[in-house]
Amino acid sequence: MSIPTSQQRAARRATRLTAAALAVAMLGGCAALSPDAGTADVQALVAGRTGAVDARLPAQDAATAAATVGKLLESPVDAEAAVRIALLNNAGLR
Repeated sequence: MSIPTSQQRAARRATRLTAAALAVAMLGGCAALSPDAGTADVQALVAGRTGAVDARLPAQDAATAAATVGKLLESPVDAEAAVRIALLNNAGLR
């Protein structure tokens, strides 16, 4: 039984890394995403944790979101309105 040389160890390490990368790529290709990218799940989670706050965002574009925020700001802002304003102003959620 001989002691592996540094070249042999490097070759084995490269082979293992290549095999691991291929396995990850193949398994990642099998993953399926829902058409809404999980938005419905996030909305249900937010609605469940915030109580009465409706987590669904009716605005699909910045102009509609700004108009909705403007309507919310016409009256005194309570905690629920503040959360809705924050959600509407978050472009990442639109």
